[in-house]
This record gives sequence, structure tokens and C-alpha cells, in this order.
Amino acid sequence: MNQPPAEAPVPQQGPRPYDRQRYEELTQRLGRALLEVAPAGWRRIDLTVLLLAGVGDLRLTVIMPDGSSPAVDPPRECMPVAAELRSMMYRPDEGTWFGLRFMMDPPSAYWISFNGDFDPGWDPPVPPETWAGDLAVFPRADEHIPGWLRERLGQTAGAGGR
Repeated sequence: MNQPPAEAPVPQQGPRPYDRQRYEELTQRLGRALLEVAPAGWRRIDLTVLLLAGVGDLRLTVIMPDGSSPAVDPPRECMPVAAELRSMMYRPDEGTWFGLRFMMDPPSAYWISFNGDFDPGWDPPVPPETWAGDLAVFPRADEHIPGWLRERLGQTAGAGGR
């Protein structure tokens, strides 16, 4: 069961230099925060973060051994941690990710994936101005603007963000 988005402010951040040590600190911090809110005996923790400049959505699903999924609110600290990760993972001309998925299995094994190319599936959809604002903060060369994003922005090839 997905929980409604957490009401956490999304910090405004732009591109930052990548730092491998900081990346490790941030991903471990996410894991610790999730472990703190998960009920005892959990079988899987699955956090999905959708993030654009100034707009974010957190969804947390916790699966128990019997297959049930109790209501668990995502930790508030997940949003600023994800925003910092997104900023440091920006690559000039290529952009950064739109979605992050962080999954854990007991006792604390985790894996993380990032979606920088495919439609993240905002529900409800975010307006074109939000996508345009994100592209202004995290520019992409024309060849790195996915077709679905180009459609949202009402652009044709050659009318990109950079």
C-alpha cells in the first residue's frame, strides 16, 4: 500500500559537485531513517521519491512477512537528502534524475536506482511550467531531453533546454 506523499518541503538546490563519500553518507542516512520508521519484523521497505526543482513526492511501502502493508509515513528527512543526492548527481548537458527508488531487505541490505530518462508517472501530473522550471535549474542538451518530456513542454527536437 502506498502512503500519500509526505508534507515535507523540497529544498531548492541547483547542480553541485559529485562527492562519492557524501553520496555514501546520504544513502546510508536514507536507510537509517527508513529503519527507524519501519515496524518490527518487516520483510521489505520500498521508498519512491519523485523530485523536480521545488516539487517532491514521497511514497513508502513496507511489506510484512504475511504480505500485509501497514500504513507508515515516510521520514521527513528523506526529502532534503534526496534533493541533495539529485543535485550532486547532475551531469552537465545530461541532466539529473526525476525519480529514485530505495529498497531494503532485512537486516539492512539496500539497493537504490535512479530514473533520469523515463516518465516518472506523477499522479496527479505536474504542470508544464514545473517541468520547464526544473529544466532551467538542471539544464539538458537537446539530445538528452526525453521525448515524453519534450511533449510535456510542447517542444520539438532542436528547441531544448540548452
